[in-house]
Amino acid sequence: MTDNAAMLQKKDKYKTENGEEEEYNMCQALEELMEERESMGEKRGRREGRNEGRNEGNLEKTKIVVRNLLRMGFSVDDICKAAECAPALVKEMQQCFRGGEKELKY
Repeated sequence: MTDNAAMLQKKDKYKTENGEEEEYNMCQALEELMEERESMGEKRGRREGRNEGRNEGNLEKTKIVVRNLLRMGFSVDDICKAAECAPALVKEMQQCFRGGEKELKY
């Protein structure tokens, strides 16, 4: 919905009588419209932030599972199936493990 459409829908809410003339309080209309847009933006931002946090948490958990399965000697294919991840992630972590790092930093 465009800003104009939103304002037109609430047109009567902002109407005032001044003698025989009708006037509209556009300041109030614009202020309320801006508050609505701000509220919508805040909700969207919170939703996006929660999704981003979940994705990061899921990735971290996947890395822990991959690390543990690598330590147990599972194949790349088996790890990908078990952890539901791409072979590239397993191979990257495998390189770190082979590179002499006793503790994978994932």
